[in-house]
Amino acid sequence: VDYVGGNFQIISNQDLANFNGLEQIETIRKDLFVSGNNSILNFDGFDSLHTIGGELNARSCFALINFEGLNALNTLGINSVNNVGTRGLVAENNFSLINFDFLNGISEINGILKVVNNQSLESFEGLNNVSTIQGSMEINDNIVLPNMAGLNGLINVNQFNIASNDVLETLEGLNNLQTINGSFRIRFNPNLENIYALSGVSPDFLSSILLVEDNTSLPNCDIAIICENLFNPDLQIFISNNFTGCNTVSEIEERCILANDDVILAIETIVYPNPVSNLLHIQTSSSFTVQEVRVYSTLGEVLLFTSEETIDFTHLLTGIYFVEIVTDRGNVIKKIVKK
Repeated sequence: VDYVGGNFQIISNQDLANFNGLEQIETIRKDLFVSGNNSILNFDGFDSLHTIGGELNARSCFALINFEGLNALNTLGINSVNNVGTRGLVAENNFSLINFDFLNGISEINGILKVVNNQSLESFEGLNNVSTIQGSMEINDNIVLPNMAGLNGLINVNQFNIASNDVLETLEGLNNLQTINGSFRIRFNPNLENIYALSGVSPDFLSSILLVEDNTSLPNCDIAIICENLFNPDLQIFISNNFTGCNTVSEIEERCILANDDVILAIETIVYPNPVSNLLHIQTSSSFTVQEVRVYSTLGEVLLFTSEETIDFTHLLTGIYFVEIVTDRGNVIKKIVKK
């Protein structure tokens, strides 16, 4: 058998240790559903499987560690099978699952990514090559997951929902994400400290919900997708019970304004000439007042400081330096080459 024309379900076989004997299967037209097989460690035996037209669903396999055996899988979800909600990748209630190793052949999930209640999950390694999730991304109740490492190739997702991950501290791993369509929900992550990994996400594609609630350690929400949608009349907006600074719409608005100041300051502060031989000049907008200037070595040592806007580099050796310009509206750092 090399082709399964419908769903392939392997359910509640308590002593099943592997999938040997299925090596010839290349295509499953609809879903591969593996549930309640408590001796299965991985997917050894599916060596030739390259296409799952519907959903790869691994659920309640308490010994499952990773997806070894699915090395050949390169197509997950096909438009013609059924609606987007029943295609994609689901990993739920697999208490030994550590990561998604051996799914590196997948570049697009044509459906959902649902990762829920995997109590040993440490990362998304194995999904590094996934650039698009056509359906929703739901990352919920994974109690030891520290960040989003392994999703560094992800650029586009549809609905976005990260909830109830007890030790999640940052969203590092999602730094290349550019678009989120539909809804944006981050809630009940008690140790989440920042979401700056989402700074590159466009604010232009949300269409239903903006929700940031019950992340009691999260003080900063000043990223574009939030700042530029705080008063979007087309969205339902829910902001509450986060740390001070991200606890109300007005708090976030204030931080967004300050963040914009930082951007303006960086753009409107010019140092010249660069490279410099002798005198370095600092020019800023009239809306900022320079209070102090510090010059650092690449090791972080302060070499000089002044309140002047012209600095004499004559006595410094050839090399790279950093100039920190302290103003009444914030600080900006410029890299300088001394020739």
